[in-house]
Formats: sequence, C-alpha cells, structure tokens
Amino acid sequence: MVEFLQQPEIQAVLLTALLGVIAWGFLEWRKARKRATLRRNTLNENLPPLTTTPAGVKIKDAEVGRDIHAYSSGAGGVEIENAKAKGTIEGTHSPGSPPKP
Repeated sequence: MVEFLQQPEIQAVLLTALLGVIAWGFLEWRKARKRATLRRNTLNENLPPLTTTPAGVKIKDAEVGRDIHAYSSGAGGVEIENAKAKGTIEGTHSPGSPPKP
C-alpha cells in the first residue's frame, strides 16, 4: 500500500483531489456567508427605524454645572425632566420662528 502511494502519478491525483475539495469547501462557505448577509439585510430593511423620536427638544436626567437652555422652533416642543443645574433652566418653544443662536 505504501509503495502505491509513493508513485508520482498517484500523488498528483490525490493532491489535485485534495485541493479540489478545499476549493469546493471555500466556495460553499462564501456562498453561505453571502446568503446570510443578504438575509440579514432583507430583515433589517423590513424593520421600522429603531429610534423614532418626535421633533423637538427633550432633556432627561441632566446634571450640569452651569445653565440649561433648550430652544425649539419646530412642532415638537420642549420637554425637560429631572434636570439639575447650578444656574438657570430655561425651555422655550416658539413654532415657526428661527432657532436662537
């Protein structure tokens, strides 16, 4: 049996078969990976956006060493919850006007 495997022609055939099996496995792995990526992207396209925040300014659980100023000129308004500041806390909502600098 060992003498049979030592023949150059047999070694070439076995090496070619081994490389073919490795190449086939690599191609199948790439196809499976591509299918998984496409499936994942298709699922993500059908989901609603993760963050759907309405227009406006929301400040929640803020603690600052100065003033808090929140200006909104859109339809959403201003919401300030649990804010702590050493200075003033100001929230202004004026729909339709340009924002203050």
